[in-house]
Amino acid sequence: VEVGVHHHHVGRRRPFPGTLGEAATPRRAPERSGALPGAHAQHGPRTGVGLEGELGPVPALGLLGEAEEAVDLVLIAGPCVIESEESCLRHATRLREITSKAGYPFVFKCSFDKANRTSHKSFRGPGLDKGLAFLEKVKRETGVPVLTDIHEPGQARAAASVVDVIQIPALLSRQTDLVSEAAGTGCVINLKKGQFLAPWDMRAVVSKAEATGNRGIIV
Repeated sequence: VEVGVHHHHVGRRRPFPGTLGEAATPRRAPERSGALPGAHAQHGPRTGVGLEGELGPVPALGLLGEAEEAVDLVLIAGPCVIESEESCLRHATRLREITSKAGYPFVFKCSFDKANRTSHKSFRGPGLDKGLAFLEKVKRETGVPVLTDIHEPGQARAAASVVDVIQIPALLSRQTDLVSEAAGTGCVINLKKGQFLAPWDMRAVVSKAEATGNRGIIV
């Protein structure tokens, strides 16, 4: 299971109704991300992109619907790759229950294709069409927003028609065509930092996304 902990000042650019559940109460993030074992934290100022200076402030990802109170932590979690429709629904339903009780907004993450496997014989997932159909059903039946990553510019439009967040994999974070095409859909974009990049080098990646007019950017 992949878990990402994102600290943001949550805005209302693109609301995801029902994310918190009717009984949930928004809570502030813990002082340290270590409160969630196994999670990795992505910190940033309250601009929503994790970068300051020349970029200026941009709207943050909205997850609370019409709720007035903002939270500092949004949980992105789910299986690494789609194994089956049943698996997606089971994980999304259980994670929704856990995060609703904890009072944290939740985005379900799962990949339709893991193109960066070590071996060409490794399981990669169901592929674009079947995988997006599974994610659409998860979104419809559980009411949670969904995120998936793409590996080719030609996958961006199809993904944006289903998911709430498109993720750019870390190893592909400098691919201009991929970033531009994904951001150009108008979908919220999660730009993962390449392991080979210093944090400040992500300014250039964010600039590529911003050049399309998209301001729904997470780093």
